[in-house]
Amino acid sequence: MKSSCSIYLICPSPVFNLQEVPEFDSFDKQNSSNLYSALILNHKENFVYFKDKHVKIVYCFNEKDKDFIPSELADNSEIQISNCNEKNSAFKMLSEKYFTSYNKNLLIFSSSIGFTPAELDKVFDLLSMDDETIVLGKCGNDNIGFIGFNTYIPEFFSNINFDNLDYNSLLAEVNKHDNFVHVMGDYMVIKSLDDFKKLYTELSKKESWAYCNQDMHEQFTHLFIEYKDILK
Repeated sequence: MKSSCSIYLICPSPVFNLQEVPEFDSFDKQNSSNLYSALILNHKENFVYFKDKHVKIVYCFNEKDKDFIPSELADNSEIQISNCNEKNSAFKMLSEKYFTSYNKNLLIFSSSIGFTPAELDKVFDLLSMDDETIVLGKCGNDNIGFIGFNTYIPEFFSNINFDNLDYNSLLAEVNKHDNFVHVMGDYMVIKSLDDFKKLYTELSKKESWAYCNQDMHEQFTHLFIEYKDILK
């Protein structure tokens, strides 16, 4: 059965290659990698929800990670590698290989967290409209966690600064085109120490179990213990 839905996890910076991983604030490279990896693996755990729904899952990694992708992601996963030196390379590649083949496409940025699998399912419901529709996953720091769309508009994507997904700028760009826009949630993108502190607070709430299971809680907890002094 061919699916009409596809999810793409976008990882623009190296995550697994320790020589190339960008350091997260005051973290060393190993713990920076551990944080980025935990966020990616958390998405992977949530994608299990779509296993029986015939939703295509594609991981898009930075080219510098090509030889360092762990087996738990490399095995039985569809992986694409992008050239980080070419502006919006990942999106050009995805548009050529996938976007026009699926009715409903969902781009998820790997540093995001906070939305449940059921909420992602709701994105696909919103994209089931006959009209051109875009769904934005808004984060509390005026960033973007995901973009869903049912019609690929090259002009829209080519004008987006994917190095800085500012919600207000993106919304202004969306409104230049004739489509319905839905905005969901108050999610998180982990880019700064303040974001990390917020993640610590949010994962202490029972509601977080809906998007972060016990195994993933434990992975994040190791980081919280390592950097407990900055969480005070």
